[in-house]
Amino acid sequence: MRPGCLSVSRAEDGRIYRRKLTSLAFKGEDDPTGVPATWIVGEPVERAIQILERLQAGRDTYLFARIPGSRHDLRSHATGAKSTQQTNDDLAAFTDWVNTFCQQHGRPDGIPLVNGRRWRLSTSQFRRTLARFIARQPGGVIAGSMAYRHHRVQMFEGYAKSRELHQPGEKPQVARSARHGSRRRSAIAATS
Repeated sequence: MRPGCLSVSRAEDGRIYRRKLTSLAFKGEDDPTGVPATWIVGEPVERAIQILERLQAGRDTYLFARIPGSRHDLRSHATGAKSTQQTNDDLAAFTDWVNTFCQQHGRPDGIPLVNGRRWRLSTSQFRRTLARFIARQPGGVIAGSMAYRHHRVQMFEGYAKSRELHQPGEKPQVARSARHGSRRRSAIAATS
């Protein structure tokens, strides 16, 4: 994602009714350079993008690039996006900072140990947490499977307990979507 990747659509009264994120998709694509794709996102994503744009201070770079002056920026002259490992290292440092801050200020709300060790936050936990949030919204199973570029709705259902996902009346819609997806894949396979 690059700065300016988010656009909003407003109603006549100024209320935002749609947020679109445009970037490159790689999952399920044959082109290693990615293909243009658009996702409909919520307000928390808009806020996150605004923060990332401010952190990049107007640089024409990726939003997940090294932040100017950060330890990763100082260690390397590369201008590419951060690796997953660098992000996970930053999350570990953040956990340490939160716990140190809480100890220094007598706060009981630090990040607790798990099995006697520091909780290892990772990017995959955030991805799954977002997926569980999406899955529990009306129409979320279908929206989530599209956003995560899953070929089957059932793959997205793995992020949450199936019986908890569906709003009243949504199960028939999910079933229709699954049938449509399998017919589409069959038609594609027949033409290959």
